[in-house]
Amino acid sequence: MVLANKLSAWKALQAHHKQADKIIMKDLFAQNPARFEQFSRHFRGPTTGSSILVDFSKNIVTDETFKHLIDLAREAGLEEMRRKMFSGEPINFTENRSVLHVALRNVSNTPIYSEGKDVMPEVNAVLEHIKTFTNSVRSGEWKGYTGESIKDVVNIGIGGSDLGPVMVTEALKPYATEGGLKVHFVSNIDGTHIAEVFKKVKPETTLFIVASKTFTTQETITNATTAKNWFLQHAKEIKCSEWPFPMAPPFPMAPPFPMAPPFPMASPFPSPWHHPSLISTNSDQTGLVKRSAVDGYKGLEVVTAFSHAHVAKHFVALSTNTQEVTKFGIDPANMFQFWDW
Repeated sequence: MVLANKLSAWKALQAHHKQADKIIMKDLFAQNPARFEQFSRHFRGPTTGSSILVDFSKNIVTDETFKHLIDLAREAGLEEMRRKMFSGEPINFTENRSVLHVALRNVSNTPIYSEGKDVMPEVNAVLEHIKTFTNSVRSGEWKGYTGESIKDVVNIGIGGSDLGPVMVTEALKPYATEGGLKVHFVSNIDGTHIAEVFKKVKPETTLFIVASKTFTTQETITNATTAKNWFLQHAKEIKCSEWPFPMAPPFPMAPPFPMAPPFPMASPFPSPWHHPSLISTNSDQTGLVKRSAVDGYKGLEVVTAFSHAHVAKHFVALSTNTQEVTKFGIDPANMFQFWDW
């Protein structure tokens, strides 16, 4: 592959650039009142009706500039490379793979092939998965380990896994629902960054998104592990809704609880409510582990937040590495796949 700066069209463009030093922008508009119309393009999406305006008029370009740029693009084989990209050919020569980010934006659903396989069915399945999940979080249907809805989302990533979500979030901020989810970003491996985020969120209402293609990126996994440890350490363990601790318990005072003293200091149990004869254990569909008093009394409920099962309610992943994601404690059903093309 010939470097662009070795092409004759590049040299011609360089010579033109030296002449452009003398061009004054206001003179270009004064000489051509229709400059905006001439040097802008309006693209409309045939499927969605969306549009993009590209305005070149306020750049130092002339008809001659455009001619040189187009000559360079043609000599560099840009048109052929574009065709190969949309055809799924391996134009990423360093990794010998396709470059099909265009498939993720293919709202027309026209087949796009990689190694002879149409990738659109898989893309559509993941996009639908994302839609279903995000709707459940935004609507409050998705619950944390205490049964509360998510209020804060923390994206953990580095490079494109950080800058991409930041850009989209900032761009769409004017359309955000007032009082809705708050979004935070962690990319710096310096512990101060994530520590400042922890000050703003609560473990029981926070969802962490770990974005790492390989799920082995050192900075990302270090921050993700810090977040998981913080969650397991700070999540509230005991939820007492109705139990009247100052009052007599709702069961007969019988051995092993003698009347005087009611609970000997020598008891192997930290409190009467921990005695195995009084406690039953069960789990519900949310994966919470609950322990409640027998005889139908519903007052005491101990939620074991230190259980790694709760990580699945507060951590999701964007990755290609199912094995590492699962090892971390994230439910593979909450992993959003992407590909090597």
